[in-house]
Amino acid sequence: MCIADAIHSYLALTSQEKNKAPEKFLILKDRSHQGFSLLEVLLTVVLLTVGSIALMRALSLGVFADTLIENNVIALNLAREKMEEIQNESVFSSIVDENRNSNEAGLGTFSQGYDREVNVTDIASDLKQIEVSVFWTVKGQEISLDLASYKADY
Repeated sequence: MCIADAIHSYLALTSQEKNKAPEKFLILKDRSHQGFSLLEVLLTVVLLTVGSIALMRALSLGVFADTLIENNVIALNLAREKMEEIQNESVFSSIVDENRNSNEAGLGTFSQGYDREVNVTDIASDLKQIEVSVFWTVKGQEISLDLASYKADY
């Protein structure tokens, strides 16, 4: 029986009937002010916790992916920079290998943690294949980026 039906029934009774069973109509519970059960509160806490953990995981993966992209961009720029230096070299015979451990001062402070290596292969007397590799470490694992090009003596 809903509250509206109980009130309508109570009003329809005569005064004698009202005195006989007052408890039935006078004690009407208002269920709108009852509150939450313990089960509802626990379920809400569990759902919020799981959602928060998933959100934190997604954010940390996003930050890690951003760092990987930043490292790749820096490595690509270092490789391009070296390749431009080699392509602009006027004396063809001066294009030679560069050891990765030589770590020239031209890398700059932004590239700390990066190493460059240049491998030059003579394809013909007037053609050289140039490979520039950039190395860096992420979480104990070495990662590299390679850039290759050709230079002809014409």
